[in-house]
Amino acid sequence: MNQNLDGHSPKWWKKHPSARAKAEAVRASQAAMNTQPPNTQSNRLIYLRTIGFPAFCLAIAAVVMEVSFPMFVAFCYLALATAIVDSVLDVELGRFRYAMAGFLFVFALWFTFGFVIGTTKPTITSTWFAGNYAAGTDIDGLSWNDSWSELRLGIRDDSDEDLKDVDIELRPDGWMAEAKVVGDLCILAPGPTIAIMGTDQRGNQYRFSKGLSNHSYHLMCAKIPAHMDVWVVIALTNEDSRVIEKRKPDWITLRGKYKVKIRPYTLDIKVVPVDNDPLFMQKK
Repeated sequence: MNQNLDGHSPKWWKKHPSARAKAEAVRASQAAMNTQPPNTQSNRLIYLRTIGFPAFCLAIAAVVMEVSFPMFVAFCYLALATAIVDSVLDVELGRFRYAMAGFLFVFALWFTFGFVIGTTKPTITSTWFAGNYAAGTDIDGLSWNDSWSELRLGIRDDSDEDLKDVDIELRPDGWMAEAKVVGDLCILAPGPTIAIMGTDQRGNQYRFSKGLSNHSYHLMCAKIPAHMDVWVVIALTNEDSRVIEKRKPDWITLRGKYKVKIRPYTLDIKVVPVDNDPLFMQKK
């Protein structure tokens, strides 16, 4: 057995009063540390630690939402899935982690059924009239010219949600003289003029007629309330003023965008106007 300088064994020194006093002081110090109040700031950070990466994904989703809705949805699901898994695995949260994971799961279901599943599209109707009104007749705010024909376009929201930030370009297969939106729910803004020219066999330029519009209009609405509609009256004219016969347009193109809740939609369709003039049908 090893002996120290005083000739006593290590076992003897462990039982010495000074050694016992030192051990008691160490135990008392440890007990005092264990009884200190917890670091509240540190515990609060535990609840915030799980939102770092999900918040980053949601920030990217917010940026791409207007550009690509599927990408927005993918980043949202990635953020929710990460937050749910991280919450369950974080044992420092205690039982609260299950409550947080359950809340995030319910939120994911609400997001799925409230925004992702299903689509909301307006109902589009279009009707053409020969418009044989007397010159100067007031047709929904238009002072009528007897050489015009009338094209009516209706955009109706049949859903239970409002259409917001509506901006739709209207371009009929014909030459527009004037246009007017009925009511004060929306406004019409003129679009750019289209002038596509061709060249005949002699080298002379000419303007294509059928299938082109001299300009377009943008229908802009801050909101189309649920179960309401907006009507636009378009006065069509002939490209050649010497032609008296009125022609029904073959189609009207609608291109634009709108939102339902936070979901953006795009619209790009052609609508065939319904001929609602019996006399015109008899002539055909």
